[in-house]
Amino acid sequence: MEAGARKLVVKNHKHMVEKRCMMHGYALVMGSVFGHPWARNILKLCQSLVSAVKSSHKLTNWLRVEFQLLRDNDVQHKHLTWLVQAATTRFSSMYNCMYSVYAMEVALKNMVSNHRVRQQGY
Repeated sequence: MEAGARKLVVKNHKHMVEKRCMMHGYALVMGSVFGHPWARNILKLCQSLVSAVKSSHKLTNWLRVEFQLLRDNDVQHKHLTWLVQAATTRFSSMYNCMYSVYAMEVALKNMVSNHRVRQQGY
């Protein structure tokens, strides 16, 4: 949309929001956030964890058991979704990856303690 037309639309329709510039700005901010070393490190750790679980049938099955127990028995965990891998070119997928690990924290901790994951070399 041309600049003049954009101004006209915004002026005449105050309830409308020009999303292109807003989303571009948001993408730039999120790119800066995910560009910091601490955020890259967290994303790398999350990706490693997700990859390890998804590449092992045993870990996947153990986590699925803990995941189901939480979803079935605890109202707070009804919202749980499965682990998500990130595509490093999309800030939304990076966020989804980190949030999926955060949301599955209890299930992951239960998996480690209940199935003796550390003793089995994982």
